[in-house]
Amino acid sequence: MFENRAGCSFLWLLATLADKNGKNKKMKKALYLSCLMALVFFFVGRVSAQENDVATNPSSEAVAVTTTSVTNAKIIEQQGHALKISFDLSNQTNIQPGVKYAAVLLEPNGSYFPFPLHQKNYTETLILKAGETISLEITYNIPDFFLGKYAVAIVGQNEKGLIFGIARAGEISLTSQGGLEFIKGSCYLTVAGETPEVKYELSKNVDLFPEENLWVNCQVKNTAAADITADVMMAVHNR
Repeated sequence: MFENRAGCSFLWLLATLADKNGKNKKMKKALYLSCLMALVFFFVGRVSAQENDVATNPSSEAVAVTTTSVTNAKIIEQQGHALKISFDLSNQTNIQPGVKYAAVLLEPNGSYFPFPLHQKNYTETLILKAGETISLEITYNIPDFFLGKYAVAIVGQNEKGLIFGIARAGEISLTSQGGLEFIKGSCYLTVAGETPEVKYELSKNVDLFPEENLWVNCQVKNTAAADITADVMMAVHNR
C-alpha cells in the first residue's frame, strides 16, 4: 500500500510542476483517477489473498471437540416415581476421558435448554477408547411432588459440564401426594456481597473471583399436607 501511495504522490507532483499555472487540469484529473483505481485494485487483491489464505490454511479448519454420543436410551421399567433406564455411550475417535452422564426430566415437548425440570447427576466417571461403546443401566428416582406427563432423557457430558449428547428415553405419567415444588421461572443466581446486586439467569455464565460465593435463589411451594424439611444442593461447573 505504501508503494502505491508513494507512486501516486510522485505522479501528482510531476503534473503540478508541469502546470504551474493550473491550466492543465485534465492531466491532474486523469492522474487522480488512475491512482484511485490502483488503490482499489490493491485493496481487492489484498482481501482476495487473505480469503484464499483462510480457505487453504489448515489451522483455520474446524476441530471437533468430541465424538462421544448417547444412543439407544429407553425406559425399561417404571414403579411410581422410580425408573430403570438403559442407554449406550459411544465414542468414535481418540480416547475420551472424564465421561459422565445424567438423567433429566423435561416437559413432554420441551427442550433441555435453558435447564430441565429436574436433573440427577451420577458420580461414575468413564474413559471411552476409540470405537468403544459402553451399555449402562441406571435407576432414576424422580421427586414425589412431580405430577402429570413428562419426558425423560439421558445427557452425556464431561467433568466440567460440557454436554456432548442428549437422548430421549421416553415419556411417563406421574401421580403425586404433594411435596416441595420449585416455582417455574423463579430461580436466579447472585454473587454474595456484589453491589449493586445483579440477578443472573441460571442458563448464563457468571464470572467469579476465587474468594466470591455464588448463591441460587428460588421460590419453593409446599404442596403436601404436612411440613417438610429439605436440603438444597447446587453444582457449579467451570466453563
